Amino acid sequence: MENDHPVLIVGGGLNGLTAACLLAHHGVACVLVERHPGTSIQYKFAGISPRSMEIFRSLGLEDEIRANRTGDQQGGGLARGRNLSDPAIQWGGPAWPDASDFSPTQPATCDQHVLEPILRRHAEQLGADIRFATECAAVEQSEGGVRARLRDRTTGTEREITADYLVIADGANGRLREMLGIGRSGVGALQHWMNIIFDDGPAAHHRRQAPDVILRDGPQRFRHPARGRPLAAGAAVFSGQG
Repeated sequence: MENDHPVLIVGGGLNGLTAACLLAHHGVACVLVERHPGTSIQYKFAGISPRSMEIFRSLGLEDEIRANRTGDQQGGGLARGRNLSDPAIQWGGPAWPDASDFSPTQPATCDQHVLEPILRRHAEQLGADIRFATECAAVEQSEGGVRARLRDRTTGTEREITADYLVIADGANGRLREMLGIGRSGVGALQHWMNIIFDDGPAAHHRRQAPDVILRDGPQRFRHPARGRPLAAGAAVFSGQG
């Protein structure tokens, strides 16, 4: 058994990795476990708000994130059409407006499969214990902290770990809240999404003004997060030059 870790983080996505970076940055030792073998292989997420960039800036990550940007949502716009070849595209406003009036930094565009490795590397450099291919099979809470059973998904080996605090960052479909009896409220699922990855160019009339987001009239949503990159997002992604 591993005893007396200050913080255990379950979930190695953007929230979990950011938590690990912040804790390690402030000198708080932490262990992060993630059931997947590595960071995300899909884009999933693109835009970083000014507030999030302020946090990454405090960690010294702003320059690296901008150097690895996967698009420019401030340079793009929102468009609505019946499909990708609709000649009557309706253009809306910018995806992210200028933030200089209320923030020292601007929003950024860095897709999740690019941002997560940056956060993981930074957390490890600061001393966080990051363990991928490791799932939390069970957890118990007491007045003194938490006791978790971790399973190595490669070898099947299990071990117990205790921690003073637990950060649950295993996503909307995670099981830890249910294990601990933490309920939810609200209307339930708002949307269901499907990712379709394909490499194709947009219609010629789109190339004069490349959209950042295309909203199809109907249940599907088409998103173009990074021009020239065949990445998945929303229902479909096209990767043409703007």
